[in-house]
Amino acid sequence: MFERALVISRDQKDRELFQAILTSKGLALDIDAISMEKNTELKALKGGVGVVLVDYDLVGGAWVRRLTGLLKEERHRPCLILYGEKMEPEEMSALLRSGVYGFVPRSLIPERICDTLMAGLENRKGFMEVMAEIDDLKKVNEKVEKEKERLRIKNQELLLMNKLSKEIAYELDWCNILPRIIRTGLLDILDACHMGILYEIGATWYLAFHSSHGEIRENNLRNIVKEMTKMFHSFSGGTLKAEDVSVKTYQSDGIAYLSCPISLRRAWVEPMEFAGRALGLVAIIGRNSRRPFEGKKELLSTIANILAISLKNAREYHRVGEMAVTDGLTGVFNRKGFRYLMAREFRKSLRYKNPLSLVMIDVDNFKEINDSLGHQGGDHVLRELARYLKKMVRRADIVARYGGDEFVILIPQTGMERAEVLMRRISADLEARRFTWCGAKIKVEISYGISSMDEGEQVEHEDELISKADTRLYDAKRSRVSPVIMKRASSAK
Repeated sequence: MFERALVISRDQKDRELFQAILTSKGLALDIDAISMEKNTELKALKGGVGVVLVDYDLVGGAWVRRLTGLLKEERHRPCLILYGEKMEPEEMSALLRSGVYGFVPRSLIPERICDTLMAGLENRKGFMEVMAEIDDLKKVNEKVEKEKERLRIKNQELLLMNKLSKEIAYELDWCNILPRIIRTGLLDILDACHMGILYEIGATWYLAFHSSHGEIRENNLRNIVKEMTKMFHSFSGGTLKAEDVSVKTYQSDGIAYLSCPISLRRAWVEPMEFAGRALGLVAIIGRNSRRPFEGKKELLSTIANILAISLKNAREYHRVGEMAVTDGLTGVFNRKGFRYLMAREFRKSLRYKNPLSLVMIDVDNFKEINDSLGHQGGDHVLRELARYLKKMVRRADIVARYGGDEFVILIPQTGMERAEVLMRRISADLEARRFTWCGAKIKVEISYGISSMDEGEQVEHEDELISKADTRLYDAKRSRVSPVIMKRASSAK
């Protein structure tokens, strides 16, 4: 029934006695006998032992109690049966309570040992079945606990998705999209410490980057921008230079600078795609560098999809908004767009006491260009001049068509002197430049007037800047001459 029985006895004769009795009863039980030695307890605990027969006269009550104490720690504990000359009733009662199954007097071994063994083994069998049921119950409980934890995490993720969708899915202004995402608790649920979003609105690329460990050093940030632009290139196949990306950083947990570099090699990175087109890139860096985002791939993909939908809507809204403030002919801001931006920059200049310059520009003798080349030729000159002016100014400067052949340049954080330098350079360059229309080369000359917030007088409204620049434009225009239109060489012949 069991692999073997162990007899701890005075001599080898006990083994022979038990073997003979069991054989005569037709019971097969492999019996080994050992004497008391240093590792007797360990041998009694060795796997495969179903029953231990102990000579009580040899070992004594103290040893038996020590053994029963050890057996209580064993899941597959053997049945412990004592035999000997005699035992006091109180001692026997105490040992039975400690875990001994029974005691067989030596004189009654031939009559009782078989029944005692069989009953003890049956008792052990019942014990083992109970232990097996306990094991099964533990496994069931562990499975239930795992399922409860899985459902808890799933519920947490669903709540996050619901909150994230409400927060950003229909957000049209992406200026502060990253802080809104962070407020949903996304990084805590993902066990992440950094998050970056690379995206394009209008013609401008942006990188918003959040760090939970403090402010990022400049060289570290430059490396992040380079890595993300390279990754976007690998996803989209397009070209994007790191220097063309406008960066905004956010941080929490104080303002300590990060001393260790941030690498995207251990980050989850995925494009924000809509209709198969990559609109941008989202990167999240986990705290656990060995097994980041384990079991979170589906959640992360859902996050990327929500961001992609939001970004697509924001881009479309921006496009429609640009149409309302963009001049249809030249592609620069129209008068409405200029007035809105002028008011914004004027408020900023007053608040931070920064210089602000305004240039009003008029094309000299534009009517003659129209008369000579037709309105299509005149429109072409206006388009080319607008493109030229945008090329000559900084990204932060604002070029707009004020009306007819009038343009305006708004130059933030620039005083009168630097604005004069810029316009002299533009005028000189135009002197040597020729626009071409249907073979005709056109010399375009402009008049301009400049006003600035740093002229020493208090300016309380943007209309005062516009009025000053317009007056100075009028004074300058009176001294200009007509443009020269050079006919095609073939016509000259």
